Amino acid sequence: MNSSPSSMSNKLNTLHSSKTSSVLEEHMVTHVLWIGDCSGSMWNLVHTHQTGFNQLLSNQAARTETNCTVLMGLLTFNTHYTLQYMERPVNECSTEPISTFQASGSTLLYDTISHGIELMKHTMDRINQTEPNPENHTYMIEIMTDGEDTCSNNHTQSSIGKLIEQYQTDYEWIFNFFAANQNAETVGSSMNIRKDRCVTFTPQ
Repeated sequence: MNSSPSSMSNKLNTLHSSKTSSVLEEHMVTHVLWIGDCSGSMWNLVHTHQTGFNQLLSNQAARTETNCTVLMGLLTFNTHYTLQYMERPVNECSTEPISTFQASGSTLLYDTISHGIELMKHTMDRINQTEPNPENHTYMIEIMTDGEDTCSNNHTQSSIGKLIEQYQTDYEWIFNFFAANQNAETVGSSMNIRKDRCVTFTPQ
């Protein structure tokens, strides 16, 4: 599926809404982690990246007007990964400046996805131990990139695919994959991300 940044975020918002609308009428909590590629090859997609993420914030903030709390995380990467924030209420998130997504370095894609899963698992474990209704929590990881992994040391496409499949199957996590300069459905499905959750985007 091809998409502009705005329609990409609107599609993501629809996917989130469809997940929670069929569940109990109790208060729902959605944990969202955006994993964003800031490697050098993203130089012509910096504005697209910024627009897509900030539109996602806007869409998710609107969801809090219903029976849902959204907690956001932002993990960016190039040669290394940087956690900008985690578990921040969406109504406390400011739009990100373009400097957050400035492009440089290599593409640590697989190791960053693994780190993102670890961060989200830590959240899930805490929720399961402390919250009375952990079944009302939904976990979503959004991955935005424009190219292949070039420098991961700990994971390959195969091993990260197995990890993604484990969390999709065992814990019903949702993974969405947004990609440029490649076929998102082909690349995403090679990591076991569902094809209907893969979107190919174009520069804005």
